[in-house]
Amino acid sequence: PLLVTGLEDMDAKTVELHVSNTTAAAAQGTVQWTLTTAEGKTVREGKSAAKVPANRDTRVTTLKLADDAEQYGVENLILWVELLVGRKVVSRNVVLLVRPKHIELQQPKLKAAVAKGKRDGTFNVTLSASKPALWTWIGLDGLDARYSDNFVCVRPGLPITIKLTPRDTTTLAQVRKLLKVTSLFDTY
Repeated sequence: PLLVTGLEDMDAKTVELHVSNTTAAAAQGTVQWTLTTAEGKTVREGKSAAKVPANRDTRVTTLKLADDAEQYGVENLILWVELLVGRKVVSRNVVLLVRPKHIELQQPKLKAAVAKGKRDGTFNVTLSASKPALWTWIGLDGLDARYSDNFVCVRPGLPITIKLTPRDTTTLAQVRKLLKVTSLFDTY
């Protein structure tokens, strides 16, 4: 119901940060952003308060990134945005100043840690990466499953956990053996 997004202007090298609220009540939170290189090095970061009326999209701020683009190159910049309500992250997104095929991605060295979930038959897959891993997805080789989320961007130092529910009864050892982790980098 609350979504943080970025509207990039590739020519002006700006990004408008927006929060969409599809609920019947006004919402407030904080939009945090971090600009990194494609290697994961932080260039700069900031935050802005967000007050969003019910059933509305609100522009929170506009980031001017022309100086960063000149210094690092637009193909080497990734903007990570998060919406926090209290201390809880309720929405994450990634914004690029170029088309994804032009970003200079590095081998992300993705790692997946699998543990049994709290409920019978579910598993928690925690993904981490040493370099940005854009549009990462998981799957079980030869088995159907449901995923709590399955097309995520993994930022170095900020692991993401996906709940996996296999269609058939499966052991932890089977999940670990059959798990496949892929990202945009693997498609090049």
